[in-house]
Amino acid sequence: MKSSQKTIYRLIDACQLPAARIGKSYVILESDVTKYIEEQVFAQTEARQMVPTTKKKRVRRRAGSCSA
Repeated sequence: MKSSQKTIYRLIDACQLPAARIGKSYVILESDVTKYIEEQVFAQTEARQMVPTTKKKRVRRRAGSCSA
């Protein structure tokens, strides 16, 4: 997983990613990282499916066709 150190610390502080502090380092289980990623994928996919996908058609105007 490619994430910044700051992002990981924020996830740990927000209790979104379980971790144990051993000495000055955090230990995170691979299964917890996988579970977090799966939850994010499902949540973001569901959110995208809820948004209507109607796109506005772009109107191309010819140069000089706008009234000033």
